[in-house]
Amino acid sequence: MAASVAAAGVMEMIGIQRTRGRDLATGIVLGAGFGLAALFLYLGTTYNNTTGATVTVLFGSIFALDTSILPLVAVFGALATGIILLLYRPLLLASVSPELASARKLPVRLIGGLCLLAIALAVALSAVTIGAILSTALLVGPAATALHLTRRPGRAIVTAGLIGVAAMWLGILLAYDSYYWPPLHQGWPVSFFVVTIVLLTYIASRTIPARTHQT
Repeated sequence: MAASVAAAGVMEMIGIQRTRGRDLATGIVLGAGFGLAALFLYLGTTYNNTTGATVTVLFGSIFALDTSILPLVAVFGALATGIILLLYRPLLLASVSPELASARKLPVRLIGGLCLLAIALAVALSAVTIGAILSTALLVGPAATALHLTRRPGRAIVTAGLIGVAAMWLGILLAYDSYYWPPLHQGWPVSFFVVTIVLLTYIASRTIPARTHQT
């Protein structure tokens, strides 16, 4: 969580509010993140003799979440949600038209930084159980799908949340049921089903006629 918040701070310092700065910040943070992740995984597996650490980090494990930290997860999850609810209207304006938001004397950079903080908390918390890969897929995929289904921001947020939760539960169900599928009867990973469901949902949303997007 500390690393995610630090990455969000670095992206804001580089200048993510500008288009070119956003691309630069994303590339720098992703490159540094992958490098540090590789280093920490190497050190962890070398000195602690841990097994399966790489798979757990990439794809997560619901069994890796200790019950003693559940209250902490709930608190930081509520904090991320509260930030978005508090900033909803100014964040919407700053996202659509930063120039208009600045003309209205809104602290655009502060709003953007707090939004990055909320995203960083959400990604860090979700990565514990679903891994780094799935947390990214569930952050982008359902939101992109929701934008094809509705143009209203509030409804899009709710739709994206429902799609993400449905994809997770359906992926778990299919992974459990896949142990009975021939010919191997060994089961398929949850991550495969979740990412596939998100991708198929996004593709299906793009086939909906444009006139229904206004609903």
